[in-house]
Amino acid sequence: MEAQITFNQLKYLELDCLPRLTRFCSGSYTIEFPSLQQVVVRQCPNMRIFSQGALNTPRLHKVQISKAEDEGFWGGGLNNAIQKIFKMMIGFRGMKDLTLSKFPHLKEVWPNQFPVRFFGNLESLVVDNDCSSLRYIFTPSVALGLAQLQDLEIINCTILESIIEEDVLAVPRLIFPQLIRLELAGLSSLTRFYPGLYILELPMLKILSVRRCNEVEILTSEFLRLQKSHEESQLENSIQKPLFIVDKENSLPCKVFRNLKTLEVLRCHNLKNLVPSFVSFHNLTTLEVSKCNGLVNLMMGSVVKSLVQLTRLKIRECEMIEEIITYVDNEVADRIIFNQLEYLELHSLPRLTSFCSRNLTIEFPSLHQVVVRQCHNMKNFSHGTLSTPRLHRLQITEEGEEGIWEGGLNTTIQKMFIRWYVQLLNLKILRIFKMDNLRKIWDHQIAPNSFSKIVSFRIYDCHNLPNVFPPKMFGRLQKLKELVVQRCNSLEKIFEEVMISSCTVEEIVAKEADVAAVPSLVFPKLTSLELTDLPSLTSFYPGLYNSEWPMLKKLKIRSCNKVEILTLEISSHQKSHVKSQLENSIQEPLFIVDKLSH
Repeated sequence: MEAQITFNQLKYLELDCLPRLTRFCSGSYTIEFPSLQQVVVRQCPNMRIFSQGALNTPRLHKVQISKAEDEGFWGGGLNNAIQKIFKMMIGFRGMKDLTLSKFPHLKEVWPNQFPVRFFGNLESLVVDNDCSSLRYIFTPSVALGLAQLQDLEIINCTILESIIEEDVLAVPRLIFPQLIRLELAGLSSLTRFYPGLYILELPMLKILSVRRCNEVEILTSEFLRLQKSHEESQLENSIQKPLFIVDKENSLPCKVFRNLKTLEVLRCHNLKNLVPSFVSFHNLTTLEVSKCNGLVNLMMGSVVKSLVQLTRLKIRECEMIEEIITYVDNEVADRIIFNQLEYLELHSLPRLTSFCSRNLTIEFPSLHQVVVRQCHNMKNFSHGTLSTPRLHRLQITEEGEEGIWEGGLNTTIQKMFIRWYVQLLNLKILRIFKMDNLRKIWDHQIAPNSFSKIVSFRIYDCHNLPNVFPPKMFGRLQKLKELVVQRCNSLEKIFEEVMISSCTVEEIVAKEADVAAVPSLVFPKLTSLELTDLPSLTSFYPGLYNSEWPMLKKLKIRSCNKVEILTLEISSHQKSHVKSQLENSIQEPLFIVDKLSH
């Protein structure tokens, strides 16, 4: 008679993290589980079969690899399910390349059921294109087993908050010994590589790209400093949350990026600092930073000392950046040398005043191509001595063969500034379109008499623009004949309101002396005004004002759904009364005109 084992009341069976387990029972017994409903088998890498004898599991219909998993493995019986799990895990053991794409409901890439070393051969991992339910990519145990990973690309995972899930039991040292390329893009919720305290080592990293990660505030910070903050319960409320935390060796520069050759940071609008002063880039050859509107400067002078291999530097469309290299007050420096820099591009940096504001010597022995474009506040390149022996022209575009040169880089920048200023004085036609990042057209520091000859101004598809003109444009539109504003979804007013803080002393005194004093918007030449598809527009100017349109022949207002009343006509003696009414009014007029102007 064949031996039989019966577990009459057993309903739940879990076999977890048993690396030497080969089967439930080695003999050829008949095993019966009349009540068994749930079986979980995880991290049992040597279990190829449940048992050699007959099995009876009438109420069991799947084998799970985690408790939370709804689906499972079956194939007609418990033995078949175990064999399927074994084959699947063996397949992962040899896998070198893995791409996960379009899994909108995927919540975990690898739950903890896999042994630490199961992905030891994985060389490339791509997670992209609408894996929108993922909050992290790796568990700490899986991350520690990625000894051969060379390429990691994570794109468009909108709720992903960290790359690795936090382990509450310890402060891990995360080492990716072979990682060469790391690309993080379109991760709008990402703040950190790992949520808690940790130390990251990337000894072979050569290419780092961080794009469209708007919650990232600084690329890296020092472990010891954050450990102190953590002990003081300040880490969660710290001013800047670093993407990477690295270990700094005493007073020596940090070596976490010691082999990095290419660093690309694009569209990270909350980035306040690129890297702190202790970071070094001894092998970096290419640095590109673009559309990072929180940066006021690129890097500290102490970091510049390490850029001994840098050959290309591109800084583009950073609205707030004022200088490229900055120094703290007590930092001693009299010379900067970019030995290998061959190409420098500064493009669309409206607040940039100079490359470096400190009076020191800057040497570019290899520099032979410089592109400067739309840096209209840049009056000179630097305040100290410049050496550019191989540079003989300054270009407006990278591909442009022609350029300008006035004997030196500083002199050329100065002449460019003067020419630009003269162009503003004579500008007659202005077109602005499809600039979704544009939040302000004119800086409040507008050059005197600039834009005073504009005849035609059209603006389209600038969806983050709250208004078109600042107060300082009031008297500069005397020659304007055509104004067209179309498809700007956030635009509420055409003119920004005059604020007391922006007024001169005389203007403030005038306001206090005459409460009826209000802005006068006079357009003596305007013949055509078109306002189309402006869903947020409520008025031409906020509050009380006078407007005059003596030559207006064409007025087109279309799809401006918040406009409640087209015009309000008042006389001078009504101004104080109407002003108080407007502040509490339900209906705000698009235009206000003075009866005496007719």
